[in-house]
Amino acid sequence: MSSPQQLAQHIYSLLGYGILSSEIRELVIAGLRKEPQREFSFVALCDRLGEFWYAYCRGRWFDEGWAHEAWKYFRSLNNPINVEQVNTAVGINLFFLLCAFHREANLQFSPCHHPQTGELLNPEALLLLINKSIIFSNHTFAHCIRAEGLINLNLTGTELSGVMLVAANLVGVNLADSKIVAANLTQAQLQNSNLAGANLTGANLTGANLTGANLTGANLTGANLTGANIHNAIFTNACLDSAILAECDRQTAKLNGAMFSLEEYKLLRNLLIQHSRHQITNSNTSTNIWLDKMTDMGIIESAEGEMTSEDFDYEVENQTILEVSRKGE
Repeated sequence: MSSPQQLAQHIYSLLGYGILSSEIRELVIAGLRKEPQREFSFVALCDRLGEFWYAYCRGRWFDEGWAHEAWKYFRSLNNPINVEQVNTAVGINLFFLLCAFHREANLQFSPCHHPQTGELLNPEALLLLINKSIIFSNHTFAHCIRAEGLINLNLTGTELSGVMLVAANLVGVNLADSKIVAANLTQAQLQNSNLAGANLTGANLTGANLTGANLTGANLTGANLTGANIHNAIFTNACLDSAILAECDRQTAKLNGAMFSLEEYKLLRNLLIQHSRHQITNSNTSTNIWLDKMTDMGIIESAEGEMTSEDFDYEVENQTILEVSRKGE
């Protein structure tokens, strides 16, 4: 593919037909594994499609009309799908394929963060996709997650309030400092997940598996933990004020550092924030003193250059994306 437009046309015609089953995705992975290593790399594929994904989240491809183009093509095949469903199908299929490709490459996928700097770029990207998936059915996204899971997914600081991920496989997912207020995580698999600092106020965690989960500093005020498995979960400085859970689990959480007063939790959180800011201030002061000394010694010279844009631009490398046949469809 020599241009972003050619790649967009190819991906929309390939992934916009409908939601791919887990079996089809497995066939895609199996086919790519057989490719000669000198000609194919999962790492390179992650980089290329990752750039396409971030542009998708900004609405670039929809604005350029590729969903409409694909819709016309699918209509000629008597597929009753509409334009919005085409665009949503591309997003869902691309997301889960990228999750799988990153697992194959032993890389962490950060769908809401800048691909180069790691800075939180679009905290609501995944939430918007989950909400749009309802255009197919209420549990489309959760069903896909149950089938494959999201291991090695980095969702730190993301906005996921109100999501419905019943029985979702979220084992090992990094959700630190994320906002998951009033989310429905009934029977969700959250073993060994990182929920440190997460806001789970009012979340429904009935029957959820939190074995080994890190809930350090998490806000679980009013959360429903009825029947949840909290074995080996870390509750240091977590708030369980008004949370619903069995008395034995309450005692277990308390022994593991949980607190049951929202006021005390907020006070401690503010103190920790102030302490952190104080450390940063001291660090900056020390750095400035060090830089001044180095400048006086003539070691650091001034350098002039142009400012670079913080916006992420989609760039195309001269690589070939392998055609993936729809085997098994």
